[in-house]
Amino acid sequence: MHKDITINGVTYKIHDMDFGNFLCDMEERNIDALDMMSGKTAHVFSFCRAFIDIVTGLDSLEASGKLLTKHIANGGKMDELLEVFLEMAIDAGFGDTEAEEQDENKPAAADENE
Repeated sequence: MHKDITINGVTYKIHDMDFGNFLCDMEERNIDALDMMSGKTAHVFSFCRAFIDIVTGLDSLEASGKLLTKHIANGGKMDELLEVFLEMAIDAGFGDTEAEEQDENKPAAADENE
């Protein structure tokens, strides 16, 4: 698991973040993180802003949005944030496993409709 992430030159520790509580924290900010993982939403900026809000402990979406804007303006990439999130998800047992299960179910569902 990623132990930290650097945003605008400041390193934030990710250590031992409970993924279940993280998902709830994201939902409290109106972000369905599992939808982001499955590609069901295109709200990447909102997701990254909420992610920064939780990781930094700012507890202000406005301040987190400004931090995200500065991160991007300074050459940072949202992919860095998404990669850390995906590592957290996979370490917690989410992620690739769900995608594989969905892929396995698709052909079966198609066969039933024929």
